[in-house]
Amino acid sequence: MILSKAPFMETRDCQVCNSMDPITLHNIPHRGAFALLCTACVLRHNPGSFCPLCFDVYDDTANNKRPAAHSHIVCLRCPAVVHAACLPSTRSFPSFRYLCPQCSFPSSPFFNFGRSNAGSTTVFTRDLAKQLLCAAKIASVAMHQAAAVARTVAEQKVREALLARQRAKEAIERVAHLMADQQREDESDVDDGSSGNLGGTSSNWGETEGSPWLIKMTAIRIIASEFQKMAFITAKVFNIVQDLSGWTPRKCL
Repeated sequence: MILSKAPFMETRDCQVCNSMDPITLHNIPHRGAFALLCTACVLRHNPGSFCPLCFDVYDDTANNKRPAAHSHIVCLRCPAVVHAACLPSTRSFPSFRYLCPQCSFPSSPFFNFGRSNAGSTTVFTRDLAKQLLCAAKIASVAMHQAAAVARTVAEQKVREALLARQRAKEAIERVAHLMADQQREDESDVDDGSSGNLGGTSSNWGETEGSPWLIKMTAIRIIASEFQKMAFITAKVFNIVQDLSGWTPRKCL
């Protein structure tokens, strides 16, 4: 997976080492945000995700899981994990102290292009292809994990919104019921007291324009309308979350 510049990105260089090489950039979660990293930076910042000798990725969600304790060796200086089978047979496993290639030769970076004799053609070796594929797999796994976390958070927010909407609806219905009871009691009191009034004063004072009763009922209708809108929006969000369940990072070959 080689991801080119995203439409919302303002830069096409690596956001860690500033390497201007968009051919080898990968979109990957990095330090709490999504960033474009070159192949070398992806490998350097994820040393425990692959074998530094054969460049196989350890993906706990796939068949190629991290090797068992008896079949791997951990670097003394970093989290790099190497297959025991990838080490030279002359090594006495597990008695020796192992340093990964990156720790043994810090001046030799990952994914270092060479040049042909003509000086104008980039030499893309098999080892570079393995490193590029390794970084692409690491980025893909990281993006899938980030999507799973985002989907879980979104679903939780939807459930909370639905619960809050239900509680608010019940509260509004209860207030409306109490106010209706109060209105009936007030109208009964007015009817009892208006029989002796001269001029036949109207007893339906609760429904006159500008009365507190009409103001409150209008407010309740407005709130109910807003909650209906919120229900519609919540349903749309829930549909988006369902669509996200089948989301996979875009692959560009």
